[in-house]
Amino acid sequence: MTLGILYLVLIFIFFYYGKKNYLQKAKRINKNLEEFNLDILKTYNSLNLNNQSRLLNGLTDIESYYFNSIMDNSFPYSQNINKVQTYMFHLEEIMKKLKILKRKQIKEDSLNNKLSY
Repeated sequence: MTLGILYLVLIFIFFYYGKKNYLQKAKRINKNLEEFNLDILKTYNSLNLNNQSRLLNGLTDIESYYFNSIMDNSFPYSQNINKVQTYMFHLEEIMKKLKILKRKQIKEDSLNNKLSY
């Protein structure tokens, strides 16, 4: 009987600390996502209007949803780590597209500067 109670107490303690660690990890990941969203905005704002419209046209529906939520400052942060990992995947895809457009813009700008001399 006392052994059963001891097991129940131990299980309760493990679940309590496990949940606490899970929530702390989710908060930490959400903080990183928030910083990554700021990087996405910074990179997007550094693009010229032509490349900004290219990006918007090149996004999938779900990427467009996440990007618009970043622009509106209403990103759906979550305590569910599986959802957060899904967000991270789509945000990485958006950042890849942004970096490709940024590289193209830098090449175009350097070419235009050479031609203007």
